[in-house]
Amino acid sequence: NLLLTSLHLCGAKQLFGILNQEEDAEESTMLDRFVVNDLLRWMVINTSLLSPRSNIGRKYISREASAFDFEILRLCLQAVASPLKQKSLWGSVLSELVAAQPDLDLLAEGIVVIVKGGDNDVELVRSESLQSFATGVAKSAMELPSRMDMAKNESLRIGTEKLLRLCVGLDARVSQSLIGTNEIKSWIESAAPLRPGKQIIDATLPNPVLGTLLSLVSGGNAMSWDEKHHILVAAWREGGVQWEKEALDMACDEELRCSVAAATTQDLSASLALLLRESKDSVPDRKEIKKWSGQAFRLRKLVSTLSLADAGLSDEALWTDHSKTDTLYLCLTGFLDQFEDASDVVSLLRASGSAMVVSILCSVSRPVEYSGRDDRVHHILSLCGGKDVIDKAVFKEWCDETMDKLSRNPNVWDDKDYAMRHISVLSQLVACRFRVVQQEDPSRTVEPSDVVEGDFFM
Repeated sequence: NLLLTSLHLCGAKQLFGILNQEEDAEESTMLDRFVVNDLLRWMVINTSLLSPRSNIGRKYISREASAFDFEILRLCLQAVASPLKQKSLWGSVLSELVAAQPDLDLLAEGIVVIVKGGDNDVELVRSESLQSFATGVAKSAMELPSRMDMAKNESLRIGTEKLLRLCVGLDARVSQSLIGTNEIKSWIESAAPLRPGKQIIDATLPNPVLGTLLSLVSGGNAMSWDEKHHILVAAWREGGVQWEKEALDMACDEELRCSVAAATTQDLSASLALLLRESKDSVPDRKEIKKWSGQAFRLRKLVSTLSLADAGLSDEALWTDHSKTDTLYLCLTGFLDQFEDASDVVSLLRASGSAMVVSILCSVSRPVEYSGRDDRVHHILSLCGGKDVIDKAVFKEWCDETMDKLSRNPNVWDDKDYAMRHISVLSQLVACRFRVVQQEDPSRTVEPSDVVEGDFFM
């Protein structure tokens, strides 16, 4: 407090004996030594996560002391006449702070203290050291281990988010970007890769990089059309709050929305093809199916009239390949199950055409399990809301299509499985119109061995 007060009253030049500009090179040696030795040591102690203070508990790290340190640094840097020497001194200090693993929240607040002086201070802070550090933080924050750490450590998430937003000019106190366009492009490449590999995307994990980029675009930043496109597609892949809130606001541009819709539809089809290949000879990957279903459901915000074709589920050849039915069925029901209103499910299926709906029902039909626990046709009809939601005309369309498929096949009775599947679906459609398809009450089952002469059943 005494040193800071003295600097404010006298100025660093007077305090360290820098009396005029000509003597700056010689007389500022004392100032340099003070900054890189004494002041830097205090700053490391007050900001580093490796500091003994942080072992006691983060709340004991004095935010006030850290702010004092950066204010003293700001006043000292202003006393250096040469802009190049200012940048060099700031770069040395920042490099040492970074090496000591700083608390990102405290570092961000410290940078705000330095740049509050105006444009000259912004230019001072905008150094290669800061740009390199910010890029490293962004890349690390995109990795799964870091995101899991941020989910457990709220202060780490807040600090990362605050530093990233500060660096791109989203902090209300610093409206100018502290990093260059090339660094922002590298963030986009990390958060929104053109060809993402197979990866587990968990929308419940924090993603401050993607959130910062979305805010940057929403704030009117001059990004290219392609960059906006890639960021939106990445937000669609991940979902969560960032998609529901910020990404959809960006999609109000009709041309951009249509482009993203086309890209996401293609992405879904490719993901589904990969799922089918990998699960053909093994148990379907439930985690990947859940991820795919979530992405398919998010299409409803991009496509005006959603159909199964948009999700890549309208290829009849896929459904007739019974080795793929299990995976396709899980993808379909996982997709439909996310609709809160059953009438939306019916609208989606109607938009897909009655022929496609009947093909799917017949593909998943297992006649021997009719009214059984694993009755897949009944499950799909239940997701449609049953007779309470499905209009009578829709039932008729689907029944007519089922009978037409039977009548159009000249070899129907030579293919017993084909006939049984269609007859089973037809019977379930009719039964669903008049009663709930469910298992019989076991208590009403009669064992033949228990029947004796004189029993009265009806």
